[in-house]
Amino acid sequence: MNLLERIKALPSFLAGGYDGATWTRDRPMASWRGTMAVDEDRQIGSADRQTLRLECANLYRNNPIVRGAVERYADNVVGAGIIAQAKTSDENWNKEAERLFGEWSKVADYRQRVHLRQIQRMAVVSRMLAGESLYILTDGGQIQPVEADRLVTPQDMHTDPQVVDGIRIDRSGIILGYYIGNRDQYGRVDNTTTRYIRKENIIHVSAAYRPDQLRGIPELAPVVTTLADMDLLTKATLQKAKLDANNGVAIKTQEGAAKMPATGLRNNTPNAYKATDPQYETINGLRVYYIRPGEDIQSLASATPSSTYIPYNEFMLRLVGSSLGLPSEMLMLDFRQSSFSSNKAAMAQVYRTFVNWNYWLVESFMQRLWNWRIAKFIKDGQLSPAPIDDRGISEWYRVEWSQPDYSYLDPEGSIDAKMKEWNLGIGSISQFARLRGSDGDDALAAKVRDIQTAYRIADQANAQTPGLNLRWQDVIASLMPGQQPAPTEPPAGAVDAAG
Repeated sequence: MNLLERIKALPSFLAGGYDGATWTRDRPMASWRGTMAVDEDRQIGSADRQTLRLECANLYRNNPIVRGAVERYADNVVGAGIIAQAKTSDENWNKEAERLFGEWSKVADYRQRVHLRQIQRMAVVSRMLAGESLYILTDGGQIQPVEADRLVTPQDMHTDPQVVDGIRIDRSGIILGYYIGNRDQYGRVDNTTTRYIRKENIIHVSAAYRPDQLRGIPELAPVVTTLADMDLLTKATLQKAKLDANNGVAIKTQEGAAKMPATGLRNNTPNAYKATDPQYETINGLRVYYIRPGEDIQSLASATPSSTYIPYNEFMLRLVGSSLGLPSEMLMLDFRQSSFSSNKAAMAQVYRTFVNWNYWLVESFMQRLWNWRIAKFIKDGQLSPAPIDDRGISEWYRVEWSQPDYSYLDPEGSIDAKMKEWNLGIGSISQFARLRGSDGDDALAAKVRDIQTAYRIADQANAQTPGLNLRWQDVIASLMPGQQPAPTEPPAGAVDAAG
Protein backbone atom coordinates (compact mmCIF):
# COMPACT_ATOMS: atom_id res chain seq x y z
CA MET A 1 0.00 0.00 0.00
CA ASN A 2 1.48 3.31 -1.08
CA LEU A 3 1.30 6.59 0.89
CA LEU A 4 -1.80 7.90 -0.89
CA GLU A 5 -3.72 4.71 -0.19
CA ARG A 6 -2.70 4.80 3.47
CA ILE A 7 -3.97 8.40 3.76
CA LYS A 8 -7.30 7.40 2.23
CA ALA A 9 -7.60 4.59 4.74
CA LEU A 10 -7.29 6.92 7.76
CA PRO A 11 -10.35 7.09 10.04
CA SER A 12 -12.94 9.61 8.89
CA PHE A 13 -12.85 11.56 12.15
CA LEU A 14 -9.41 12.86 11.20
CA ALA A 15 -10.81 14.49 8.08
CA GLY A 16 -13.03 17.09 9.80
CA GLY A 17 -16.51 17.05 8.34
CA TYR A 18 -17.39 20.63 9.36
CA ASP A 19 -15.32 23.75 8.82
CA GLY A 20 -16.64 25.00 12.16
CA ALA A 21 -14.71 22.22 13.91
CA THR A 22 -11.44 22.93 12.10
CA TRP A 23 -8.70 24.86 13.87
CA THR A 24 -6.65 27.06 11.53
CA ARG A 25 -3.91 29.58 12.06
CA ASP A 26 -6.17 32.38 10.80
CA ARG A 27 -9.13 31.40 12.94
CA PRO A 28 -8.35 29.96 16.37
CA MET A 29 -11.08 27.95 18.04
CA ALA A 30 -12.78 28.80 21.33
CA SER A 31 -13.16 25.12 22.23
CA TRP A 32 -10.63 23.91 24.81
CA ARG A 33 -9.70 27.54 25.49
CA GLY A 34 -12.85 29.34 26.58
CA THR A 35 -15.36 26.53 26.17
CA MET A 36 -14.90 23.06 27.61
CA ALA A 37 -16.86 19.83 27.24
CA VAL A 38 -18.43 20.17 30.69
CA ASP A 39 -21.86 21.16 31.99
CA GLU A 40 -22.81 24.84 31.91
CA ASP A 41 -22.52 25.41 35.65
CA ARG A 42 -18.93 24.14 35.85
CA GLN A 43 -18.08 25.88 32.57
CA ILE A 44 -18.87 29.30 33.96
CA GLY A 45 -18.11 28.73 37.65
CA SER A 46 -19.32 30.79 40.58
CA ALA A 47 -16.63 33.48 40.18
CA ASP A 48 -17.38 34.21 36.52
CA ARG A 49 -21.10 34.06 37.21
CA GLN A 50 -20.67 36.70 39.91
CA THR A 51 -18.60 38.85 37.54
CA LEU A 52 -21.30 38.64 34.88
CA ARG A 53 -23.98 39.67 37.35
CA LEU A 54 -21.91 42.64 38.53
CA GLU A 55 -21.18 43.79 34.97
CA CYS A 56 -24.86 43.55 34.01
CA ALA A 57 -25.91 45.43 37.14
CA ASN A 58 -23.38 48.17 36.40
CA LEU A 59 -24.72 48.54 32.86
CA TYR A 60 -28.28 48.72 34.20
CA ARG A 61 -27.30 51.49 36.61
CA ASN A 62 -25.25 53.58 34.18
CA ASN A 63 -26.12 52.68 30.59
CA PRO A 64 -29.32 54.32 29.30
CA ILE A 65 -29.75 51.72 26.54
CA VAL A 66 -29.62 48.82 28.99
CA ARG A 67 -31.89 50.56 31.49
CA GLY A 68 -34.43 51.27 28.77
CA ALA A 69 -34.32 47.75 27.30
CA VAL A 70 -34.74 46.04 30.68
CA GLU A 71 -37.58 48.32 31.74
CA ARG A 72 -39.25 47.81 28.35
CA TYR A 73 -39.20 44.07 28.94
CA ALA A 74 -40.73 44.45 32.40
CA ASP A 75 -43.41 46.81 31.10
CA ASN A 76 -44.47 44.53 28.25
CA VAL A 77 -44.10 41.14 29.93
CA VAL A 78 -45.92 42.09 33.15
CA GLY A 79 -47.87 45.19 32.17
CA ALA A 80 -50.26 46.21 34.91
CA GLY A 81 -49.82 42.79 36.50
CA ILE A 82 -50.41 39.18 35.48
CA ILE A 83 -53.82 38.44 36.98
CA ALA A 84 -55.24 35.00 37.82
CA GLN A 85 -58.57 33.88 36.36
CA ALA A 86 -59.81 30.64 37.96
CA LYS A 87 -61.40 28.23 35.45
CA THR A 88 -63.00 25.42 37.45
CA SER A 89 -66.55 24.21 36.80
CA ASP A 90 -67.86 26.13 39.85
CA GLU A 91 -68.26 29.85 39.09
CA ASN A 92 -68.81 30.79 42.73
CA TRP A 93 -65.64 28.95 43.75
CA ASN A 94 -63.74 30.73 40.98
CA LYS A 95 -64.81 34.17 42.18
CA GLU A 96 -63.91 33.41 45.79
CA ALA A 97 -60.50 31.97 44.82
CA GLU A 98 -59.75 35.01 42.66
CA ARG A 99 -60.81 37.36 45.46
CA LEU A 100 -58.60 35.64 48.03
CA PHE A 101 -55.60 35.49 45.69
CA GLY A 102 -56.08 39.14 44.70
CA GLU A 103 -56.19 40.27 48.32
CA TRP A 104 -53.18 38.12 49.15
CA SER A 105 -51.25 39.72 46.26
CA LYS A 106 -51.20 42.98 48.21
CA VAL A 107 -49.42 41.37 51.19
CA ALA A 108 -47.58 38.54 49.41
CA ASP A 109 -44.14 39.98 50.20
CA TYR A 110 -42.76 38.54 53.45
CA ARG A 111 -40.74 41.73 53.92
CA GLN A 112 -43.90 43.88 53.56
CA ARG A 113 -42.31 46.04 50.88
CA VAL A 114 -43.90 45.54 47.46
CA HIS A 115 -47.03 44.24 45.73
CA LEU A 116 -46.99 40.96 43.80
CA ARG A 117 -46.98 42.96 40.56
CA GLN A 118 -43.62 44.50 41.53
CA ILE A 119 -42.32 41.04 42.37
CA GLN A 120 -43.33 39.90 38.87
CA ARG A 121 -41.37 42.81 37.41
CA MET A 122 -38.38 41.93 39.60
CA ALA A 123 -38.45 38.38 38.20
CA VAL A 124 -38.15 39.76 34.66
CA VAL A 125 -35.41 42.24 35.59
CA SER A 126 -33.54 39.52 37.49
CA ARG A 127 -33.55 37.21 34.48
CA MET A 128 -32.04 39.99 32.38
CA LEU A 129 -29.34 41.00 34.89
CA ALA A 130 -28.72 37.89 37.03
CA GLY A 131 -30.26 35.05 35.05
CA GLU A 132 -32.51 33.93 37.89
CA SER A 133 -34.33 34.76 41.11
CA LEU A 134 -35.65 32.70 44.01
CA TYR A 135 -38.71 32.90 46.24
CA ILE A 136 -38.99 31.07 49.56
CA LEU A 137 -42.51 29.86 50.43
CA THR A 138 -42.87 30.66 54.12
CA ASP A 139 -45.02 28.82 56.65
CA GLY A 140 -47.05 32.00 57.12
CA GLY A 141 -48.24 31.93 53.53
CA GLN A 142 -46.03 34.69 52.13
CA ILE A 143 -43.07 34.63 49.77
CA GLN A 144 -39.56 35.83 50.55
CA PRO A 145 -37.69 37.08 47.46
CA VAL A 146 -34.01 36.04 47.35
CA GLU A 147 -31.41 37.56 45.04
CA ALA A 148 -29.31 35.21 42.91
CA ASP A 149 -25.98 36.02 44.60
CA ARG A 150 -27.31 34.63 47.89
CA LEU A 151 -27.51 31.14 46.37
CA VAL A 152 -24.04 29.89 47.38
CA THR A 153 -22.20 26.71 48.23
CA PRO A 154 -21.47 26.53 51.97
CA GLN A 155 -17.82 27.00 52.83
CA ASP A 156 -17.41 23.43 54.07
CA MET A 157 -19.11 21.81 51.02
CA HIS A 158 -16.94 22.93 48.11
CA THR A 159 -15.61 19.40 47.67
CA ASP A 160 -19.08 17.81 47.77
CA PRO A 161 -19.81 16.62 44.19
CA GLN A 162 -23.55 16.78 44.81
CA VAL A 163 -23.55 20.50 45.61
CA VAL A 164 -23.25 22.62 42.46
CA ASP A 165 -23.04 26.37 43.00
CA GLY A 166 -25.42 26.32 45.96
CA ILE A 167 -27.82 23.65 44.67
CA ARG A 168 -27.90 20.12 46.11
CA ILE A 169 -28.72 17.35 43.67
CA ASP A 170 -28.90 13.57 43.91
CA ARG A 171 -26.88 11.17 41.78
CA SER A 172 -29.48 11.38 39.02
CA GLY A 173 -29.26 15.17 38.85
CA ILE A 174 -32.62 15.77 40.53
CA ILE A 175 -32.66 18.94 42.61
CA LEU A 176 -33.12 18.33 46.34
CA GLY A 177 -32.67 21.80 47.81
CA TYR A 178 -30.93 25.16 47.87
CA TYR A 179 -28.37 26.79 50.18
CA ILE A 180 -29.21 30.43 50.86
CA GLY A 181 -26.51 32.62 52.39
CA ASN A 182 -27.23 35.49 54.74
CA ARG A 183 -25.91 39.02 54.29
CA ASP A 184 -23.55 40.46 56.86
CA GLN A 185 -23.66 43.99 58.26
CA TYR A 186 -21.93 45.30 55.13
CA GLY A 187 -24.40 43.67 52.73
CA ARG A 188 -22.01 40.94 51.61
CA VAL A 189 -23.13 37.32 51.30
CA ASP A 190 -21.72 35.09 54.04
CA ASN A 191 -21.33 31.47 52.93
CA THR A 192 -20.36 30.36 56.43
CA THR A 193 -23.94 30.82 57.67
CA THR A 194 -26.28 29.34 55.09
CA ARG A 195 -29.83 28.06 55.32
CA TYR A 196 -30.90 24.89 53.50
CA ILE A 197 -34.32 25.12 51.79
CA ARG A 198 -35.93 21.99 50.40
CA LYS A 199 -37.05 22.33 46.80
CA GLU A 200 -40.72 21.99 47.83
CA ASN A 201 -40.44 25.25 49.75
CA ILE A 202 -38.79 27.47 47.16
CA ILE A 203 -39.48 28.59 43.60
CA HIS A 204 -36.40 28.94 41.43
CA VAL A 205 -37.24 31.15 38.44
CA SER A 206 -34.72 30.85 35.61
CA ALA A 207 -34.48 29.92 31.92
CA ALA A 208 -31.92 27.18 31.26
CA TYR A 209 -30.83 26.47 27.70
CA ARG A 210 -29.05 23.16 28.42
CA PRO A 211 -30.67 20.04 29.91
CA ASP A 212 -28.02 19.66 32.64
CA GLN A 213 -27.96 23.36 33.53
CA LEU A 214 -28.92 24.26 37.12
CA ARG A 215 -28.20 28.00 37.43
CA GLY A 216 -29.44 30.78 35.18
CA ILE A 217 -27.28 32.99 32.96
CA PRO A 218 -28.03 36.73 32.56
CA GLU A 219 -29.79 37.45 29.28
CA LEU A 220 -27.40 40.38 28.82
CA ALA A 221 -24.35 38.10 29.04
CA PRO A 222 -23.73 37.82 25.25
CA VAL A 223 -23.76 41.59 24.80
CA VAL A 224 -21.92 42.75 27.93
CA THR A 225 -18.64 43.41 26.10
CA THR A 226 -20.42 45.00 23.12
CA LEU A 227 -22.32 47.39 25.37
CA ALA A 228 -19.22 48.12 27.45
CA ASP A 229 -17.24 48.93 24.28
CA MET A 230 -20.01 51.21 23.06
CA ASP A 231 -20.00 52.95 26.42
CA LEU A 232 -16.22 53.47 26.29
CA LEU A 233 -16.42 54.75 22.72
CA THR A 234 -19.12 57.24 23.67
CA LYS A 235 -17.14 58.51 26.63
CA ALA A 236 -13.92 58.78 24.59
CA THR A 237 -15.74 60.61 21.79
CA LEU A 238 -17.30 63.03 24.25
CA GLN A 239 -13.94 63.63 25.93
CA LYS A 240 -12.27 64.37 22.61
CA ALA A 241 -15.07 66.73 21.66
CA LYS A 242 -14.57 68.57 24.94
CA LEU A 243 -10.82 68.86 24.32
CA ASP A 244 -11.39 70.06 20.77
CA ALA A 245 -13.81 72.66 22.05
CA ASN A 246 -10.97 74.23 24.07
CA ASN A 247 -9.06 75.11 20.90
CA GLY A 248 -10.04 78.47 19.40
CA VAL A 249 -8.17 80.23 16.56
CA ALA A 250 -4.56 80.49 15.38
CA ILE A 251 -2.94 83.95 15.07
CA LYS A 252 0.02 84.65 12.76
CA THR A 253 2.49 87.45 13.57
CA GLN A 254 4.77 89.30 11.20
CA GLU A 255 7.96 88.79 13.23
CA GLY A 256 7.46 85.17 14.26
CA ALA A 257 6.07 83.67 17.39
CA ALA A 258 4.37 86.26 19.58
CA LYS A 259 5.95 87.23 22.86
CA MET A 260 3.41 86.30 25.46
CA PRO A 261 4.12 89.22 27.82
CA ALA A 262 3.54 91.60 24.88
CA THR A 263 0.09 90.28 24.06
CA GLY A 264 -1.58 93.21 25.71
CA LEU A 265 -4.92 93.07 27.44
CA ARG A 266 -6.26 90.08 25.50
CA ASN A 267 -5.20 87.78 28.30
CA ASN A 268 -4.50 88.73 31.86
CA THR A 269 -3.01 85.32 32.70
CA PRO A 270 -0.61 84.34 29.88
CA ASN A 271 0.43 80.69 29.83
CA ALA A 272 3.97 81.15 28.53
CA TYR A 273 6.82 83.58 29.10
CA LYS A 274 9.74 81.78 27.45
CA ALA A 275 10.46 81.15 23.82
CA THR A 276 10.57 77.45 24.56
CA ASP A 277 7.14 77.46 26.23
CA PRO A 278 3.94 76.70 24.27
CA GLN A 279 3.01 79.78 22.27
CA TYR A 280 -0.65 80.07 23.15
CA GLU A 281 -2.88 81.86 25.57
CA THR A 282 -6.42 81.35 26.83
CA ILE A 283 -9.16 83.84 26.00
CA ASN A 284 -12.60 83.27 27.53
CA GLY A 285 -11.85 79.58 27.97
CA LEU A 286 -10.52 79.04 24.41
CA ARG A 287 -6.87 78.46 23.49
CA VAL A 288 -5.42 80.94 20.99
CA TYR A 289 -2.25 79.71 19.22
CA TYR A 290 0.52 81.93 17.77
CA ILE A 291 2.32 80.44 14.76
CA ARG A 292 5.29 81.55 12.68
CA PRO A 293 5.13 83.02 9.15
CA GLY A 294 4.88 80.28 6.57
CA GLU A 295 3.15 77.93 9.02
CA ASP A 296 -0.50 77.22 8.72
CA ILE A 297 -3.18 75.15 10.36
CA GLN A 298 -5.95 73.79 8.19
CA SER A 299 -8.63 74.10 10.84
CA LEU A 300 -9.04 74.08 14.59
CA ALA A 301 -12.73 73.27 14.25
CA SER A 302 -13.71 69.97 15.86
CA ALA A 303 -14.65 67.05 13.62
CA THR A 304 -15.78 64.98 16.59
CA PRO A 305 -17.90 62.93 16.42
CA SER A 306 -17.01 61.86 12.91
CA SER A 307 -19.53 60.99 10.21
CA THR A 308 -19.10 57.28 10.94
CA TYR A 309 -19.90 57.56 14.65
CA ILE A 310 -23.69 57.26 14.40
CA PRO A 311 -23.76 54.54 11.68
CA TYR A 312 -21.30 52.47 13.71
CA ASN A 313 -23.39 52.79 16.85
CA GLU A 314 -26.53 51.89 14.92
CA PHE A 315 -24.80 48.75 13.66
CA MET A 316 -23.74 47.81 17.18
CA LEU A 317 -27.30 48.38 18.43
CA ARG A 318 -28.57 45.98 15.79
CA LEU A 319 -26.19 43.35 17.16
CA VAL A 320 -27.47 43.98 20.68
CA GLY A 321 -31.07 43.88 19.50
CA SER A 322 -30.59 40.58 17.69
CA SER A 323 -29.50 39.01 20.98
CA LEU A 324 -32.33 40.50 23.04
CA GLY A 325 -35.04 39.91 20.44
CA LEU A 326 -35.65 43.64 20.04
CA PRO A 327 -35.03 45.70 16.89
CA SER A 328 -32.70 48.65 17.30
CA GLU A 329 -35.65 51.00 16.73
CA MET A 330 -37.28 49.57 19.84
CA LEU A 331 -34.08 49.92 21.84
CA MET A 332 -33.84 53.60 20.98
CA LEU A 333 -37.59 54.27 20.63
CA ASP A 334 -36.77 55.91 17.31
CA PHE A 335 -38.95 54.88 14.35
CA ARG A 336 -38.30 57.89 12.14
CA GLN A 337 -35.99 56.16 9.67
CA SER A 338 -38.16 53.08 9.12
CA SER A 339 -41.03 52.52 6.77
CA PHE A 340 -44.49 51.50 7.94
CA SER A 341 -44.08 47.93 6.69
CA SER A 342 -40.69 47.46 8.33
CA ASN A 343 -42.00 48.92 11.59
CA LYS A 344 -44.94 46.55 11.47
CA ALA A 345 -42.64 43.56 10.92
CA ALA A 346 -40.41 44.72 13.76
CA MET A 347 -43.39 45.08 16.10
CA ALA A 348 -44.57 41.58 15.19
CA GLN A 349 -41.20 40.23 16.34
CA VAL A 350 -41.38 42.34 19.49
CA TYR A 351 -44.85 40.95 20.22
CA ARG A 352 -43.62 37.37 19.85
CA THR A 353 -40.67 38.04 22.15
CA PHE A 354 -42.79 39.56 24.91
CA VAL A 355 -45.51 36.89 24.69
CA ASN A 356 -42.90 34.13 25.01
CA TRP A 357 -41.48 35.82 28.10
CA ASN A 358 -44.99 36.15 29.52
CA TYR A 359 -45.57 32.40 29.07
CA TRP A 360 -42.21 31.72 30.72
CA LEU A 361 -43.10 33.80 33.77
CA VAL A 362 -46.50 32.14 34.11
CA GLU A 363 -45.15 28.60 33.79
CA SER A 364 -42.06 28.98 35.95
CA PHE A 365 -43.45 31.25 38.65
CA MET A 366 -47.11 32.25 38.70
CA GLN A 367 -48.69 28.83 38.14
CA ARG A 368 -46.72 27.24 40.93
CA LEU A 369 -47.44 30.23 43.17
CA TRP A 370 -51.18 29.82 42.54
CA ASN A 371 -51.08 26.08 43.24
CA TRP A 372 -49.26 26.61 46.53
CA ARG A 373 -51.34 29.53 47.80
CA ILE A 374 -54.75 28.14 46.80
CA ALA A 375 -53.87 24.81 48.46
CA LYS A 376 -52.94 26.72 51.59
CA PHE A 377 -56.22 28.65 51.52
CA ILE A 378 -58.09 25.34 51.36
CA LYS A 379 -55.96 23.76 54.07
CA ASP A 380 -56.49 26.74 56.39
CA GLY A 381 -60.26 26.64 55.85
CA GLN A 382 -60.43 30.02 54.11
CA LEU A 383 -61.60 28.42 50.85
CA SER A 384 -63.82 25.44 50.28
CA PRO A 385 -62.36 22.45 48.42
CA ALA A 386 -62.34 22.91 44.65
CA PRO A 387 -64.85 20.97 42.53
CA ILE A 388 -63.94 17.49 41.28
CA ASP A 389 -63.83 16.66 37.57
CA ASP A 390 -65.17 13.52 35.89
CA ARG A 391 -61.93 11.69 36.64
CA GLY A 392 -62.25 12.39 40.34
CA ILE A 393 -59.38 14.94 40.31
CA SER A 394 -59.61 18.30 42.03
CA GLU A 395 -59.80 21.30 39.70
CA TRP A 396 -58.00 23.70 42.08
CA TYR A 397 -55.09 24.10 39.67
CA ARG A 398 -57.23 25.23 36.73
CA VAL A 399 -56.45 28.87 36.11
CA GLU A 400 -55.70 31.17 33.20
CA TRP A 401 -53.51 34.25 33.31
CA SER A 402 -53.93 37.66 31.78
CA GLN A 403 -51.48 39.07 29.27
CA PRO A 404 -50.53 42.70 28.70
CA ASP A 405 -52.50 44.37 25.96
CA TYR A 406 -50.27 44.72 22.89
CA SER A 407 -52.89 46.43 20.73
CA TYR A 408 -50.83 49.65 20.94
CA LEU A 409 -48.57 48.09 18.30
CA ASP A 410 -51.40 48.45 15.77
CA PRO A 411 -54.67 49.50 17.48
CA GLU A 412 -56.98 49.50 14.45
CA GLY A 413 -55.44 46.37 12.97
CA SER A 414 -55.74 44.60 16.31
CA ILE A 415 -59.46 45.36 16.56
CA ASP A 416 -60.10 44.25 12.97
CA ALA A 417 -58.17 41.03 13.55
CA LYS A 418 -60.14 40.23 16.70
CA MET A 419 -63.44 40.80 14.92
CA LYS A 420 -62.41 38.46 12.11
CA GLU A 421 -61.25 35.83 14.60
CA TRP A 422 -64.60 36.09 16.39
CA ASN A 423 -66.56 35.73 13.13
CA LEU A 424 -64.47 32.73 12.06
CA GLY A 425 -64.87 31.06 15.44
CA ILE A 426 -61.13 30.97 16.19
CA GLY A 427 -61.28 33.66 18.87
CA SER A 428 -63.40 34.12 21.97
CA ILE A 429 -64.47 36.89 24.33
CA SER A 430 -62.56 35.13 27.10
CA GLN A 431 -59.38 35.18 25.03
CA PHE A 432 -59.72 38.85 24.13
CA ALA A 433 -60.65 39.84 27.69
CA ARG A 434 -57.61 38.04 29.08
CA LEU A 435 -55.39 40.33 27.03
CA ARG A 436 -56.83 43.24 28.99
CA GLY A 437 -56.48 41.61 32.37
CA SER A 438 -60.14 40.70 32.80
CA ASP A 439 -62.32 37.61 32.59
CA GLY A 440 -64.57 36.76 29.64
CA ASP A 441 -67.60 36.13 31.83
CA ASP A 442 -67.02 39.39 33.66
CA ALA A 443 -66.70 41.25 30.35
CA LEU A 444 -70.00 39.81 29.08
CA ALA A 445 -71.73 40.58 32.39
CA ALA A 446 -70.46 44.17 32.20
CA LYS A 447 -71.79 44.42 28.64
CA VAL A 448 -75.21 43.21 29.76
CA ARG A 449 -75.25 45.81 32.55
CA ASP A 450 -74.35 48.54 30.05
CA ILE A 451 -77.19 47.50 27.74
CA GLN A 452 -79.67 47.40 30.63
CA THR A 453 -78.63 50.88 31.71
CA ALA A 454 -78.88 52.23 28.14
CA TYR A 455 -82.32 50.61 27.76
CA ARG A 456 -83.53 52.29 30.95
CA ILE A 457 -82.18 55.69 29.87
CA ALA A 458 -83.84 55.36 26.45
CA ASP A 459 -87.19 54.46 28.05
CA GLN A 460 -87.00 57.45 30.38
CA ALA A 461 -86.13 59.82 27.52
CA ASN A 462 -88.99 58.48 25.35
CA ALA A 463 -91.43 58.89 28.24
CA GLN A 464 -90.38 62.50 28.75
CA THR A 465 -90.39 63.34 25.02
CA PRO A 466 -93.25 61.66 23.15
CA GLY A 467 -92.33 60.61 19.65
CA LEU A 468 -88.56 60.70 20.32
CA ASN A 469 -88.20 57.00 19.51
CA LEU A 470 -84.75 56.77 21.13
CA ARG A 471 -83.28 53.25 21.18
CA TRP A 472 -80.82 51.78 23.62
CA GLN A 473 -78.38 51.35 20.72
CA ASP A 474 -78.46 55.12 20.20
CA VAL A 475 -77.50 55.69 23.83
CA ILE A 476 -74.52 53.32 23.51
CA ALA A 477 -73.44 54.88 20.19
CA SER A 478 -73.54 58.40 21.64
CA LEU A 479 -70.82 57.42 24.10
CA MET A 480 -68.50 55.89 21.51
CA PRO A 481 -66.06 58.13 19.57
CA GLY A 482 -66.84 58.29 15.87
CA GLN A 483 -70.24 56.60 16.20
CA GLN A 484 -73.47 58.27 15.09
CA PRO A 485 -76.90 57.23 16.32
CA ALA A 486 -79.03 55.48 13.74
CA PRO A 487 -81.70 57.69 12.15
CA THR A 488 -85.16 57.44 13.67
CA GLU A 489 -88.61 58.55 12.54
CA PRO A 490 -89.21 62.24 13.28
CA PRO A 491 -91.52 62.99 16.21
CA ALA A 492 -95.17 63.53 15.41
CA GLY A 493 -95.89 67.11 14.43
CA ALA A 494 -92.33 67.92 13.45
CA VAL A 495 -92.02 70.36 10.51
CA ASP A 496 -89.40 69.81 7.81
CA ALA A 497 -86.93 72.68 7.61
CA ALA A 498 -87.41 73.00 3.85
CA GLY A 499 -91.18 73.36 4.10
